[in-house]
Amino acid sequence: MHLQLRVTCTYNQDQGTNGSPSQVFEPANAAFSSQAADDFTVPGGATWTVTRLDVVGTNTGSGVPTSVNVFFYANSGSNLPGAAIASYTNLASFVRTGGNYAVTLPGAGINLSAGTYWVSFQVNMSFATSGQWFWSNYGATNIGNQYAWQNPGGGFATPCTNWGYGATGCGVGGGVNRNNIFTIFGSSVTPGTIATGTFLWSAAAGLSSTTLTRLRLLQ
Repeated sequence: MHLQLRVTCTYNQDQGTNGSPSQVFEPANAAFSSQAADDFTVPGGATWTVTRLDVVGTNTGSGVPTSVNVFFYANSGSNLPGAAIASYTNLASFVRTGGNYAVTLPGAGINLSAGTYWVSFQVNMSFATSGQWFWSNYGATNIGNQYAWQNPGGGFATPCTNWGYGATGCGVGGGVNRNNIFTIFGSSVTPGTIATGTFLWSAAAGLSSTTLTRLRLLQ
């Protein structure tokens, strides 16, 4: 086995997709540690309390991490991840089904007012014992901004030792698909109303690769 920068995999209803590495490796492979993120928008006038993140991914090996990391970032002036506003590192409590993860954020979660944000997910996992994990992505059309990716140690020899656009700037995941697959759970408060449900940014019914839903509140 060897470390890969791109992978083709199959998920859900046998629909083809690619993925981007987003993993903290063991010291021997630290140069390959990398991070993916994608953006979402809290509508004007609303405040969200995010309590859970689900991501879709794939493994090359047993795929058993010691823990996972979740980060939230403000949007930068260049429409890439900016200042970190919340970091949940070394979370040992999560539900893993194959390469898919459901992570409940500690405490009461994070409150987000109207605006654009980025969410990032990583596994802390040894390549030698458990292989590599990829965050699945899809769609040649941006939903919001194209997903972002970075490999600070430069092990993958891409231009992206800092944040860049994963497909077109970094050539990750086959250089085609532009949107990571994730679901945000929480509650939304707008003046005069309170709604609790699931904020979904993934493909619509059946995870279609052509019909996409952006931040839809499921009642």
